[in-house]
Amino acid sequence: MMRYLPAIITSTIVLLLVLIYFQPLIFITIKSGEEGVLYRRFAGGTVVDQTYKEGFHIVLPWNKMTIYDIRVQQKSYSFYVLTAEGLKIELLLSVRYYPRRNALGILHQQIGPDYLEKSRVS
Repeated sequence: MMRYLPAIITSTIVLLLVLIYFQPLIFITIKSGEEGVLYRRFAGGTVVDQTYKEGFHIVLPWNKMTIYDIRVQQKSYSFYVLTAEGLKIELLLSVRYYPRRNALGILHQQIGPDYLEKSRVS
């Protein structure tokens, strides 16, 4: 047993260093008001039929968890238009939105986490 002790200690240290290095990828905390969508690199891609609720989750280091804010959010826009008389007026528009929980996986798969910016009309 004593002759294997250096190998056991070395293996334990290497394992701990690997866990410390990959810790942000393995141990995921989803805060309140958020949900996560898992992308499985070697097992079919984006999981569209399940989201991960708030709390602590363990994910394999080669998979990726994307976290979405599911609370009501607000985005304001300002633009100028011309009236029928040719006067320039400023319109202020405010949009309140949130992603639907049951479609979060599909949103992630088809549009991505920056869905608001991709949906803007230029």
